[in-house]
Amino acid sequence: MRVFYGSKDHHYFTDHIYSMTDKPIKIFIAVSILLILISMTVFGMEGNSLSIHIVVSELTEAHSPMFMDNHILFSYYEGKKYIRRVAIAFESDNYRQVYPFMKNEYNVFFFIAEIPEKTDSLNYRLIVDGVWTHDPANENSFLSSEQLRVSNLDIPKRFNEYFTTPLINDDGNVRFIYKDKGNKHIYLSGNFNNWDPFMLRMTEDIKAPGTYTISLRMSPGTHYYTFISDGVTIQDPNNPRKAIDKRGNAVSFIEIN
Repeated sequence: MRVFYGSKDHHYFTDHIYSMTDKPIKIFIAVSILLILISMTVFGMEGNSLSIHIVVSELTEAHSPMFMDNHILFSYYEGKKYIRRVAIAFESDNYRQVYPFMKNEYNVFFFIAEIPEKTDSLNYRLIVDGVWTHDPANENSFLSSEQLRVSNLDIPKRFNEYFTTPLINDDGNVRFIYKDKGNKHIYLSGNFNNWDPFMLRMTEDIKAPGTYTISLRMSPGTHYYTFISDGVTIQDPNNPRKAIDKRGNAVSFIEIN
C-alpha cells in the first residue's frame, strides 16, 4: 500500500502535532497539503492532485471513501466532539502498520492512499483515540471471524469516474470546479444567472494552475449549468448528471435539497 500522507511512526507524528499551538497547527496543515501536491507530482499524478487539493481543503464533514483517478480519500469527523488522533490500518498489512490521518481547517480528519494494483477490494479499520473501529462514513462493513466490525471498499475499474463535482455543502454553498490549460478565462453559466456567459468568471487556483473554481450559495431546487472556455460551452466532465435543456443544448445539472 503506497500512501501519500502519513507515517508509520504514528506515535511521534501525533504527539508532535498535538503539542503545537493553534496557529502553528494551521501553518503545519497548509504546508502539509502542499507537500501532498509535490509528492503526487513526483509520481506523475499532478492532474489528480489538483482535485485532491481542492476536495481536502473543502471538506466540512466526513464522506464515504472517494475515488480520484488511482487514489482514495478517506475522511473522519465527529462534529463538535473533540478527537485527538485518527489512523487507519489495512487487512493487506495484517493491520500491523498504522497510518495517521491529518486534519484540515474544519477539523475534518483525512488520509490519502494510492489504490494497490490488482486489487478488487480493500478491508480496513480505523483507530480513533486508541479505539479500533469501523469507518462510520462507509456503509459497507462485515463481521470478521474474530467478531470485529471491518469496513470494506470495492475498487471500481475506472477510478476517475468516481470523483464528481460540484461539491455541495449542507449550508447550500456550492463549489464548481473545472480543469483546463492555465491562464484562461473560464466562466460559469446557468439558469441561475439567466445563462449570462460573462457574469460569473471562475478563479484559477494559484496552487493548482489550470484548475478553476467558483463558489455560490444556491437555493433548493434543480440548477442547470455549463462552463464556457474560449467561447465554447462545455458540460461538467466530472458530473454524471447531464441533460438537454429547452434550447436543445447539452448541460449539466445539480439538485439542492
